[in-house]
Amino acid sequence: MYCAEIVMPKYMPKGLNYESMGVPATELNKLEPSVGVEVKSPCNGICTLDIQDVCRGCKRTREEISKWYVMSNTEKQCIIDRVK
Repeated sequence: MYCAEIVMPKYMPKGLNYESMGVPATELNKLEPSVGVEVKSPCNGICTLDIQDVCRGCKRTREEISKWYVMSNTEKQCIIDRVK
């Protein structure tokens, strides 16, 4: 499964859960690898954007940096996996 294929709601409506959406409990760790634990920012303090608006230190885009604290753990983990 690719990160772009994962579309999970940020807020689960009352009475709805992952299993009722067809996601087996055994797959939850793959979708939300850090349930209950916030994925840490990859920022390493070298905060300089290149001409394409990508940070030279952490390799995130300006948009990813600015939205980091409102992203889901799944979105954050996808970015971490990409910038490794």
